[in-house]
Amino acid sequence: MTILESERPAILRDLPHETSKMVLAFADRLDAQFPAGTDERALKSRLTEWGFQLDEDDVGQYARLRIEAATGQDTYFVYWMLDAKRRLTHIEADVHISRP
Repeated sequence: MTILESERPAILRDLPHETSKMVLAFADRLDAQFPAGTDERALKSRLTEWGFQLDEDDVGQYARLRIEAATGQDTYFVYWMLDAKRRLTHIEADVHISRP
């Protein structure tokens, strides 16, 4: 899913402009919002509310959100791991910035 800059969810607002700092700040926000033990349904529900598209590959589950910015496109990724009871054990963030 792609959204406009003006629709950016709160968790992605006011992040640092430098990519490495942006990833760390986004990761910190995810850790605070979804501590270990969070139920998978709560995680997926909130990510979906924010506009993230849920997906899965050979490595595991993830969510992706593309934002059309004035100067290009920002893509935010959330990756997570679950225990046998479908509770969060690990969450991480990544950001890809595309500028012409």
